Amino acid sequence: MVFKAKKSAECLEALLQTAEHTVDSLLLSEAQNTLNDSLSRLRPGRPFQPAAILPIDSLMVKPIFDEISPASQKGG
Repeated sequence: MVFKAKKSAECLEALLQTAEHTVDSLLLSEAQNTLNDSLSRLRPGRPFQPAAILPIDSLMVKPIFDEISPASQKGG
């Protein structure tokens, strides 16, 4: 009787360890598959177009002097 109870307890312990290992493996595999699947389906959205940069200075370019006088003939 004692032998049968002891052997039954050992078998039950081995069965529970095997079941625990199987369940843990299945849960880990399912979590990894879900994560990999969700990451592969995600596609980054298109970035927003930045606002246009206004010109710093909108004045027209003009010569500094209206008219340049020719140099004198005497070199001075």
